[in-house]
Amino acid sequence: MEAAKTAYVSTALQSDLRWFDYFDENRLAGFAGYANLRAGRYDDAAAELDDALDLPMSAIKQRSVFLADLATVRFHAGDLEHACQIASDATDELRRAGYATGVGRLREFHDLVSPRSSTPAVRVFSERLAALQLQEA
Repeated sequence: MEAAKTAYVSTALQSDLRWFDYFDENRLAGFAGYANLRAGRYDDAAAELDDALDLPMSAIKQRSVFLADLATVRFHAGDLEHACQIASDATDELRRAGYATGVGRLREFHDLVSPRSSTPAVRVFSERLAALQLQEA
């Protein structure tokens, strides 16, 4: 991941990358966060995803994915309430701009927390996710 960051920065400094408007350092951090999440390196994932969230508000779709990933990281850190709040924030983002990848990540998160469905935080998140899915239909 460090090699990708170094390559991106050196290329960005040497080139005019206006045509490459989808990819930037924040999105690279988000992808690194997801890779760390999948590898079980939750502290590294949290750091990358926190950096990734410094996106413009116009990047609603990507923010929703990063929020869902961060919610999963927080769940693995043992902070169920905060994780559900972050996931609920992601549903708000997706309500404004639907994105199948974001919804998929939230469903994966829901699968993680559903065994704790008796807790208020999980119930609130589940209701918001259900409302989002009804909106998509």
